Amino acid sequence: MFTMMNNDDLLFELETLSPEAIDLELHHIDRALDLSRKALDSSQQWQTYLHGLALFGTQQWLEEREPEFNLDVEECSLFKPELASPIDAVCNVRVGDFKLCILTVGSLLEEEIFVPRAAIDLPEFAAHFYVLVEVCEELEQANVRGFLRYDRLVGHRQTVNISPQEDWTYAIPLTWFESDADRLLLYLRCLDADAIALPVAATDSDFDLAKMCEELAPRLSELQSARRPWWQVLTWEQGAAILTHPQLLDCTSQLQSGQMTVAAVGDRLVTLGQCALQPILNTAAWLRDEFDRWTQDTAWVLLPSPAFRGGMMSGRSALEELELATQELEWTLQQLQNKGTLVPDRTYSAYRDFQLGNVPLRLYAAIWELPSTDSEPEWTLLLVLSGRLDNPMPAETALQVSDESGLCVRRQLPANSEDTQLYIRVIGGWDETFLARVSLPTGETQMFPPFGFQPQ
Repeated sequence: MFTMMNNDDLLFELETLSPEAIDLELHHIDRALDLSRKALDSSQQWQTYLHGLALFGTQQWLEEREPEFNLDVEECSLFKPELASPIDAVCNVRVGDFKLCILTVGSLLEEEIFVPRAAIDLPEFAAHFYVLVEVCEELEQANVRGFLRYDRLVGHRQTVNISPQEDWTYAIPLTWFESDADRLLLYLRCLDADAIALPVAATDSDFDLAKMCEELAPRLSELQSARRPWWQVLTWEQGAAILTHPQLLDCTSQLQSGQMTVAAVGDRLVTLGQCALQPILNTAAWLRDEFDRWTQDTAWVLLPSPAFRGGMMSGRSALEELELATQELEWTLQQLQNKGTLVPDRTYSAYRDFQLGNVPLRLYAAIWELPSTDSEPEWTLLLVLSGRLDNPMPAETALQVSDESGLCVRRQLPANSEDTQLYIRVIGGWDETFLARVSLPTGETQMFPPFGFQPQ
């Protein structure tokens, strides 16, 4: 959006930015520099710096003209590098109940202002007012040059039928903007925010996260470089999905910042997709001994609660198998305690037998609540993988657990190991889920529905 200027343009700036231009304070310039250093890539630092000057210039302008107005930047896109990179504007700036989008320009020599499509079409970033701020970084000055109401933008766009550009921008005629910035102050003071209706974000039920994860996975290598604009790699629908879903946005940010590899992000997308596709196994039901209903709905077998184990009887095959499974798990838990893992008496558990390739396996799941503290309540999930029917697990069999942020733990059975089991213990809040995956050295993989703990 910002264009470089030649000497003639700079002379024009000297004329147009005076006398209403704002001389930026040094601490605002320093803050803009700090923001630029947090950009995902060095190629985006200049863009971020200019947007910072525009933002703090607007803040300074408001303080000088209407001191009682407070510019709220807590949710501002510029302070989030993962948003500042793909959106060439400063979104989600607030003054009271109003949302502002600051559009940074180098000069008003052009007849059109290019506005990011995300700032208009996505409810999460749409604004009541789009504010034009002219920046001359050489003079360390900014000037609020005009604004456009959202409702009038929509009305003009429907009349003229302006379509988005290939690079995900709208070319908005400069004549659509009101040039009297004082009217913006009047609106902020006297207008009710509800008088300018903004679009409402769609509910998550309208979004197919699993399908989007599948679409994005093949694009990760191209998306890895923060220097390449999203519109050259993704469809608009894919870009919009990333911008409006924090999990996908975090995946992209971690990839472009180099904090995660393509393979790691791909694995995380698989986890997100599986969690979206499969219903959560609410292990909190085990605490209530909801035995019949739970086992009817899943392939898992609940083991008796600690209070019930003393009354177990053998003699019938089903009960005998249940008793053997209970004894096997208790033996395993005792071994873990001997190795230093704390396992409380009040544990609740289940198991599931399955065949992976030609290998029969059993996965135990044990859960318990952690003692309450001042922080958010937490729970523990312990998974134990073992062979079945006198068939030991093959060497290099792996058990891994992921959450929505990526891989948590991965354990693999070493060659020539005397161990006959793999186990993983993870801890999470009541709102966290975990996805387990078992894989054989021959490549076969089994994923399980996500484990959750939702007492209410």
